[in-house]
Amino acid sequence: MKKILSLVLVFVMAMALSTCALGEIKTTPYQHPVLGFTIQAPVGWLQMDSQNIAKLMADPSVAKSFPNVDISAYVDQCIANEMTMFMDIKGSNFNIVGENVGSAFTADQLNLLLTPSLISQYQQIFPSVNFIVDGDTCKMGDNEYAYIVYEASTGVNTVIGAQYMICESGMLYYITLTIDNAMKVADYIEIDTMFDKVLASFAE
Repeated sequence: MKKILSLVLVFVMAMALSTCALGEIKTTPYQHPVLGFTIQAPVGWLQMDSQNIAKLMADPSVAKSFPNVDISAYVDQCIANEMTMFMDIKGSNFNIVGENVGSAFTADQLNLLLTPSLISQYQQIFPSVNFIVDGDTCKMGDNEYAYIVYEASTGVNTVIGAQYMICESGMLYYITLTIDNAMKVADYIEIDTMFDKVLASFAE
């Protein structure tokens, strides 16, 4: 199985934080135009397709922020795997990529097969990373996920990331959330609640 690292776009987290709370994040149905999956997506968040993400990644500051990452290869992965990303005005974001693996895997199997490699890759990317959850499974709605949660230093700030994996109809999906560790508690709760809706609503 090809292992794809759904690299989070943490460089956007350098954006200034707003002084006001986010308030309730409303959601609306979204369907990916190529992969076909559906989710409840956050209203008011910028949605970017793989081509626009590739343009964003071409910024020289990205390569400077991630010296251990082959940005060109990552951009190719973004496009090949039809990455889509949603980002709010503060830089919090989540992205989804899909890969045709042609087989069915349970959450437990994904945890066993992919988690060690993901942990190793994150350790290579970030100057400092601590795994809050270093491999577990959970159920959100009718969906069962394998996931990891980490806190990492980008050299500019500290972010919290959560990467979820699910296999549906022979497709392996990575759904990755990234937020700033300095975020207000109220904002964190709102984003966490919204992301739970995304995970629970994900469907092929």
